[in-house]
Amino acid sequence: MRPLKIKFYTHETEYWLMLIKESEYGSDVNYASLLEECKELVRMLVSIVKTSKDLYGSKK
Repeated sequence: MRPLKIKFYTHETEYWLMLIKESEYGSDVNYASLLEECKELVRMLVSIVKTSKDLYGSKK
């Protein structure tokens, strides 16, 4: 998965989390926690992709 696709899915996830928060279905605490977890997962995935490219070369 390319970093650009990861960022796309992250923005989509953040959008859905925001909708849940604004619909008052979830609490602010849950929203903040889930948003932080989402961002942490993105950082990990981007790091994995970059490391893989460095180790195995970029294949298109």
